[in-house]
Formats: sequence, structure tokens, C-alpha cells
Amino acid sequence: MHSEAFFQRRLERLQKRHGDTFNGLSWEACTLDDAPLPEICALISDAWERAYGRRVRIAYTPSLLRLARAFSGAPGLVTLARRDGRVHAVALGLPVAADLPPDAGDVTITTGFCTSAEYENSGLVDALLLHHGLNSLLAGHAFSLYWRAGGAPEADRNAPTALRAATVPLYAKALDCAKAARLGGLSLLQGLGLRWMTWLHRPGRVPPAGLAVAPLDAGDMDEAAAFLERHQPGTGLRRRFHPERLAAYAGWNEDGVRGAAWAVRRNGRLAGVVYGYVNPVGGGDAYLAVDGAVFAPELDPAAVAAALSAVEAAARGRLGCFAVMAPASACRAPLQRMGYLAVRTYRVGAMDFGASVPVTPAAVAGLLLELR
Repeated sequence: MHSEAFFQRRLERLQKRHGDTFNGLSWEACTLDDAPLPEICALISDAWERAYGRRVRIAYTPSLLRLARAFSGAPGLVTLARRDGRVHAVALGLPVAADLPPDAGDVTITTGFCTSAEYENSGLVDALLLHHGLNSLLAGHAFSLYWRAGGAPEADRNAPTALRAATVPLYAKALDCAKAARLGGLSLLQGLGLRWMTWLHRPGRVPPAGLAVAPLDAGDMDEAAAFLERHQPGTGLRRRFHPERLAAYAGWNEDGVRGAAWAVRRNGRLAGVVYGYVNPVGGGDAYLAVDGAVFAPELDPAAVAAALSAVEAAARGRLGCFAVMAPASACRAPLQRMGYLAVRTYRVGAMDFGASVPVTPAAVAGLLLELR
């Protein structure tokens, strides 16, 4: 944990180094409810396209940010830098409902941090993350999680706090092979391999006797929330699930971002819960982003594969998705043996602002966590 003085000293050094560049910028901190979400999301979209082109990505739209607010019940935190009234830098703290003591403070995922084109490579991102860390500390937050693309976990000496990181692969499975190959920029040979893998692990296979998968309805929410609380992975850091917020997530439908959740039952008894959202990528296309897939330990791998196959069929048919994507932190099943391909590797870690529970590498690695 670092103090307020630590952040202030680092900011003073940056100001001395980049003072002329930062002149005219004013800094703000606000909640998601009070933030100019359309302007923020446009800035993030522009920064992504400059860096990666039209590659498939998370849809940072006002609707997705409001979904995080609805699912957690907490206000979140947004740090902005403006000049002449226009937002030139932003960092998002998307709220996460963590199972902590009532006075422990909020938990967020720090994401979406970027600058406008004219401030690229100017040192403003470093200042942005320091300001956001300081704002989180002053707001009494417990800790903030983060995602970074890249390989093996390591401590980042240039980061505002010590990063305790674990490696997390992102898995994907094509539901419409032609569309997935086109949007993913695959070669002909890669596309053929994708078709073969999808044929081997076809969505919508007949489930074994006694196994049933159906959308969660209003009467399932208490049971589903209790199941997620009981069977989620991890010991040191855990999520908190509320029936009304799970219902808000599952029923979300705004500007192309649509929530979905399924109950997996074996012989009538709840044995799994899968939840995710439809992530639009433009042109009417979308994929299902799995935010959580939790199964009872007694459910064998074949039954888990059959349950996921039923979810995939629903994603393709009812939701119109061309693929399913799930980070290993959201689903601990052996997805690579169920037709999923590892398409990217991330590091996940945490910035500790004085949490009342140990924020260790093992605790972060074990946490049920969505990709943002």
C-alpha cells in the first residue's frame, strides 16, 4: 500500500518533467452516474482504433458502463483530464461487488485509460494513472483490479503501486465460422482449422439424461445468487452476489448490450450458473462475453461441456452471436478441451489501497473476474 504522499511526489516529478505539456489541463474525479459517458466512450473508441484498427474488442459504450453500475450497486470512479472543456484523458474504475467487511471500501476494475491523439506518448497516461490511484485512495477504496495484455506475470517497477499479477488466457469459440474468420482476420488455413475445431465440438449437442439448461427467470435469482456465493472459486478474495442485481444483469438490454444468464440443473437440482452479455462489434455482429461460469464440483467435465454447448447454441440462435469469449478467470473449466482456443494472454493484478484482506497473487489469481 502507498500513501497519499507517494502519489503526490510522483505527480510532482512528472509535472517538472512534462510541465509545458500538462499546462492548461484540469483534473476531475466523479462517479459513473455523473460522468460524461458518451464523450468518454468516444475517446476510448478513438484511442483503440489508433492502436489496433478495427480489431474485435470490448464495446466500451455508455450501456456497458451502466451495466457494471447496475450489477455491483456501487458508484464506480472516473478520473478525467480536460482542456478548454474537452476531455483529453480518462481512466475508469468500474465497480465490483466484493465480499468484504462493510467498512472496507469499494473495489473497482481500472480500465479504459487513454488519452486523445494529441497527448499520445506525452507522459499523460502516467499522470492519469497516478491521479486515478490517488483518487481511489482518497475515496477510501480497498483495492483496484486491472488487466494488461501480455505474457508472464511480473512486478512493474514503473507502476504507481506494486502489481501482484497472474497470467490469464482469453478463450474463444466460433459459432459462425465464416463470420469469426472474417472478423478475426484469419487466413484460409486458419479458417479451415477453426471449422474443424467447431465441428468436433458442435454447439447444441444433446445433453446427457437428467441435465437441463434454461435461462434464469425471476424465480431463480435467490437460488442462483446463493449458488454463486457458495461455489465461486477463490478463498482470499471473493465476489458478492445479490439476487436483485443478478436479475438486473440478466435482464439488461440497452443499445445492443444485452445481459443473459442460464441455470444448469442436474435432476432438478441447481448445478451451475452461467452469465454474460452480448458485446456488439459493429455491423450488427456481436459475440457473447462470458463474465462468469460456475459449476458445482460434483458436475463432471462431460456434463460441464454439455452445459456450455447448450449456452453456445442459445448464444448463436436466440442472441445472434458469432462467437463466445471467456477469460480463464471467469470459467475454471478446461475450456481448451471443449473446443475453445486461447486467442490472447492477459495479466491481472491489483493496486492495494489498504484493503482489510490480503491482496496476494494467489488471492487475485483465484478471484472470479470478468475481462474489462
